[in-house]
Amino acid sequence: MGILSTPKQRLNLNPGEKPYTEELSYPSAYLLYVRKAGKKKDAGVWIVRLYDSKTRKQRKETFGTADDFVESDNINIFNYYEAKEKAVEIAKRFAAEFEEGISGKSAKRKSEYTVKEACEDYIEKLKRDGKKSWKKYKFMIDAHIISELGEIKVKDLRRERVEIWRSKMAETPRRRNIKTSISRVRIEFKEPPKTDEEIRKRRVSANHTMALLKAALNNALKYGNIDEPKFGSWAYAEKFEGVDESRAYFLTVEEIKNLLAAIDNISFKNLCLGAYHSGGRFKEIVSLRVRDYNKEHQNIHFGVYGKTKSKGSRYVKLTDEGTAFFNMIIEGKEPNELIFTKSKYFNRLEGKKDEDNMLWKDGEQSYYMTKYCKKAGIDSEKAFFHVFRHVFASIRLNNGMSLSAIAYLLGHRNTEMVERFYGHLAKENVDEMSIRNIPKLTD
Repeated sequence: MGILSTPKQRLNLNPGEKPYTEELSYPSAYLLYVRKAGKKKDAGVWIVRLYDSKTRKQRKETFGTADDFVESDNINIFNYYEAKEKAVEIAKRFAAEFEEGISGKSAKRKSEYTVKEACEDYIEKLKRDGKKSWKKYKFMIDAHIISELGEIKVKDLRRERVEIWRSKMAETPRRRNIKTSISRVRIEFKEPPKTDEEIRKRRVSANHTMALLKAALNNALKYGNIDEPKFGSWAYAEKFEGVDESRAYFLTVEEIKNLLAAIDNISFKNLCLGAYHSGGRFKEIVSLRVRDYNKEHQNIHFGVYGKTKSKGSRYVKLTDEGTAFFNMIIEGKEPNELIFTKSKYFNRLEGKKDEDNMLWKDGEQSYYMTKYCKKAGIDSEKAFFHVFRHVFASIRLNNGMSLSAIAYLLGHRNTEMVERFYGHLAKENVDEMSIRNIPKLTD
C-alpha cells in the first residue's frame, strides 16, 4: 500500500502546491493527490495525468475530492481505490482523443522525426519516471548531441556520421561551466588532451555520450516514433574499445598517516576515518546513523536507513581499530542520530552559520581533500574522498580476499567494477595464492 491509501496517511503528508504522484496500471498514466495549505479541514483533490509520446503532449484533469474528512460517494468524493479506477477510465478517454488528434497536434511522420525530438522525448520520459539523472543527461544532450546532430532526421543518421561525431568529441577539450550569476553561465575549455591518460578519459566520456544518444533513439523506437534501424545506420556505430581500464589511485599507509596528521579539523578527520574503516561511499558515510552500527557484532550495516547506490544492503565487518573508532564516535548519541556531522567549531572555522546544523553536503568533501592533501604533500591526483574506498579494497585484496567478497563489501552487484579497478592487484597475488596452504602428499 502506498502513502495515498488511507485518509490518515494522506493527512500526514505536507500540504502545498506540489502533488504526490503514483503510477497507474494504464501506460503513462498517473494519479496525483494535492492538498493545498490552508484550513485544516480542507480535503485534498484527485487529479489524473496522461502523457502521449507521439504528440509529446500531456493532459491533466481534476476529477474529484478525496475522502479525507467525508465518506466517499464515488461521484464527487472518491476514496483511494475509487480514484484509481476513475483515473484509469479518464486516461483511456485521453488516449483515444490523442489518437484521433483532438488534443494537440498529431505526431510528425516517422520520416521527419529528428535527433533533437528523440532527445527531448527521452528527457521527458526520465522526468515521468522520476529519474533524478535527467538534469545531468539534459546538460550532456544540449552540450554535445543537439548542437551537432539535433537537426538530422533519424532515418538519415548513418553509422559513419555518428562515429565521426564521437571521434571529434574525444579530441575536443573538456568543458568547464563557470556560474557568473543566478541565470548566467560562462563556458571555458581546458587544454586539449595530450597524455595517454587524458586521451583515454576523453574517449570514455565520448563513449558515455554516444550511449546516451543511443538510449534516446532506442526510446524513440520503443514508442514507435522511428522505424527499425537498418544495417549501416546509427545503431551500428561502435564505441572506442579498450579505454575502460580506469586507473585507481591508492594511498599508502604512510600517506594516510600523513594526511590524517595534516587534518586539523576533528569533524573531517572522523569522516575520513569512517570511510577508511568501512569502505563506504561519501553519501553512505554521511547518512549513517548510530543504529546502523552493531557494537556486539562489530559491523556497519549500509542500505537500510541510509543511502546506498547499489539499492541493496550489506554488512561490513570492522577491524578492532575500526570498532574502537566507532565506539568512540557514537558515545553519548541516540540511535537515530547521524554518526558523522560537522561540529559548531567547524562551521565557525570555515565561516559558515551554525544553523546549517552540521550536515555534510555533497561536494564539500572534495574541497577539504584537496586542501589537506596539499598540506600533507600528497599528489593532487589522489586528492579525492573516494581514495579511502580504494585503499579499503586494495588492503583486503592483498590479504587474500576474493574479488566477489570485496564486491559485496563495496556494495557492487557483481565483480565487474572490482576487476576493472583492482584486477591488477589480484594478478599480482596469483603465485602466492596458488601455493598457500596446499597439503603435502609426501613427508
